[in-house]
Amino acid sequence: MPELCICQEITRVDNALPVAVVRHRRERTRGSNTGRLVLNVLKNSWLVEVGVRGADTIDPEQFSGFGVLWPDGPGRVEDVEGLVVVDATWRQAYKLRMRVPGLMELPRIGLVGGDRPRMRQQSEPGRMATAEAVAMALDCPELEHAFSLHVERMARSRGWR
Repeated sequence: MPELCICQEITRVDNALPVAVVRHRRERTRGSNTGRLVLNVLKNSWLVEVGVRGADTIDPEQFSGFGVLWPDGPGRVEDVEGLVVVDATWRQAYKLRMRVPGLMELPRIGLVGGDRPRMRQQSEPGRMATAEAVAMALDCPELEHAFSLHVERMARSRGWR
């Protein structure tokens, strides 16, 4: 539906801190997925898809010095050379972090959630959509804007507004 597309309204930005989006395969077709916003807004970002046969490993060397965004993480963004964000439902994210070699070894980088519009009901405080977490971690208004547009368009498409 062209009226829901936000492509012409987003701004791509050069981000100094690299971001790897580790996406569960089921998120690929989910309309509410926001990991794709991260990839569309941040120039220094890339996708690693897991949950596909033969693709459940990541090269630990690729993420040397990186931290993984996680709700209870004690670390700070300033302490890492890059970010890994797990793009999945929380149940899937927990399992991926446990099962994908390399993810458990990365330091956890925590965020404090804000009062923002939500697309999915969160089961615990501090949990948020992928794009929302990355926007907060990088203090990226362009990604925050894209996320807000996405939330608004998804709400409209579902008849919520």
